[in-house]
Amino acid sequence: MKTLTVVELEFMRKLWKLGEASPEEMKKSFGDSGKVLTGGTIRKMLGILLDKGFVERKKEGRAYRYRPAAPAEKTKSELVKDIINRAYDGSLAHMFASFLGNEKVSPDDLDKIAVMIERHRKERGR
Repeated sequence: MKTLTVVELEFMRKLWKLGEASPEEMKKSFGDSGKVLTGGTIRKMLGILLDKGFVERKKEGRAYRYRPAAPAEKTKSELVKDIINRAYDGSLAHMFASFLGNEKVSPDDLDKIAVMIERHRKERGR
């Protein structure tokens, strides 16, 4: 799987939120959130995302409209699987151990994770 840079992921978040957009609509969306980008920069990033297979486009008049090639959760899930495989040799347990060793994990986050694990166990009958 191809991965996303921080900037590419920011573009994908915009597209997931908008559903579909022209480069001009993307420019306005970034501007509304305080980030000024040129039309050329936006078209270049959309072209990169298109080449990587994260977006699709269709011609509308003389312009293109872009949309995500897959839903946000599916893409994010694939990105996490890729990180687990590359950084943790495919071990989810090693990844969690790494996160648990991080002092930024709050007690509230730990409680939420525990609830999710328990729910997952019940759903699987374990």
